[in-house]
Amino acid sequence: MRRFNRERRCRFLTPSVFGLCSMVMFLFSARVLADTARFALVAGNNQGNEHRETLRYTHRDARKMFDLLTQLGRFKKDNTVLLLEGSAKEFWQQLKSLEAKAAAAQQAGQDTMLLIYYSGHAAESALELGNSLVKFSDLRRFLERSPMQVRLAFVDSCHSGQLIASKGARRGAEFKINVNDEISSSGYAIITSSAQNELSQESRELRGAFFTHYLASALRGNADTSNDGKVTLQEAYKYAYAQTLAQTSGNIGVSQHPMYHFQLKGKGEIVLTHTRKAYSALEIPFIEDGRILLLDGIGEEVLAEAEARRNERIRLSVPPGPYIVYIIKKSGAVRIAEADVLPRETTTLTPDDFSTTTLKDAVSKGGLFRTPEYTWRHRAGIFTLLRSTPLNGVDPPWGVGLHYRLTHATGIQPAIRVFTTRSAHEETARKYYDVAISAGIGYLFNVNFLQLRFELLIGYEHMFQDETPHSNVVVGRPHSSAFSGIGTVGIEVPLAMVYLFADVGAGGRIYQIASEGWRPRFEFQAIAGAGFSWGTQ
Repeated sequence: MRRFNRERRCRFLTPSVFGLCSMVMFLFSARVLADTARFALVAGNNQGNEHRETLRYTHRDARKMFDLLTQLGRFKKDNTVLLLEGSAKEFWQQLKSLEAKAAAAQQAGQDTMLLIYYSGHAAESALELGNSLVKFSDLRRFLERSPMQVRLAFVDSCHSGQLIASKGARRGAEFKINVNDEISSSGYAIITSSAQNELSQESRELRGAFFTHYLASALRGNADTSNDGKVTLQEAYKYAYAQTLAQTSGNIGVSQHPMYHFQLKGKGEIVLTHTRKAYSALEIPFIEDGRILLLDGIGEEVLAEAEARRNERIRLSVPPGPYIVYIIKKSGAVRIAEADVLPRETTTLTPDDFSTTTLKDAVSKGGLFRTPEYTWRHRAGIFTLLRSTPLNGVDPPWGVGLHYRLTHATGIQPAIRVFTTRSAHEETARKYYDVAISAGIGYLFNVNFLQLRFELLIGYEHMFQDETPHSNVVVGRPHSSAFSGIGTVGIEVPLAMVYLFADVGAGGRIYQIASEGWRPRFEFQAIAGAGFSWGTQ
């Protein structure tokens, strides 16, 4: 006969194994309901260390989770902290503060539950909150030793599986279930968005991270397979795992495997959200096959996603207010409807509520929204310039200038710049200077945390020379028209809305000398400066 130890453990679980494990073992106490005091720290950081590329959607993801927990998860706002661009010190301070509140609740006889959510950069051994670190080992030790009965952590970051890898989590591994007779509502669970050697992906179409998007969809009711109006930890994980893996593998070709590790004792299941009681809902009956995306009333935030299937109704719990619903068919055709959800009512859409729409960008390229985010981005900067001079014997002139570039989401970048340079030489010429204006087209693309740019410019210049030393006679102010063409390659280092840049370029000028006519001359430029960027839709 097979023997079981008296200690119960469960390592990394795929969804099918997770379900089997859940049926065999007692997961958790169902007392985590109204008599349980719930606390949460929700953190989002777009910035990692100084070498990391700035993320775009962690603040959206964090706010989305904050709203879900306070709306559907019975987390009071006074006990739920939203920390955006916080430091590691602030992260730990907030956890200590929540622990103090939980201690008071425990003294009053309440059970306690803590949920930590993080979206942002991570290295192989720590979360990166700006230039500060929250080590995986310290976070795991906190979850293991915290006096709160229930501790849950959801980590959406690259390499986040490393947080639990050292505890035995690995894909496809066999597992052993150890059972005892103890029933004590205590323990912790960790869910990560990816394995220890994987990158977690953001989606421009979804305006958020894949994992958080599907976790949010699950918590709004799409994972409620039992149709009891409650979304449990098991249901949410299974849905988020399957959808994240399917969408990252199918759409971007980079598989992302959420991971799960728990040490929980008790009976019943952890209920994360309640999707029916005393709340509003939007119901979408089957209209046609396709992906259903739920957006807020202005089309800015993607709140949930579901698959439309024949003979099925999609029911999503939402706050009262206006919403936009897209049905995206496999052919690429898009159907759209608008709905106003009233307080404590279920609003049901019908086929007549939907109409066909033409979107500006193809869905296959991630341009779901009728108004894409930051279609154009403005760049204005000031720079110093060193260039070769057309006059023999004159030192290369130095100068200053301004540029303006308008960058499209595709990377195409029209540009215009104005500058002046000046040089003096005691023998051949004195006080040579020029003023110039040029315009052209470029292309900007990302390489890790940098941006590279190629540009072609043509322009008009006016060249001046204050004096000419022929027979010590001042001839006035000789000047000449000039035309130039130049190709440049540049690099930009974005720092939030500010950026640093450097360019080098080569081309030619053609200008007129009174006694010689038009003369061509090789042109070289080197530029360095700083600028400010902002976006428009």
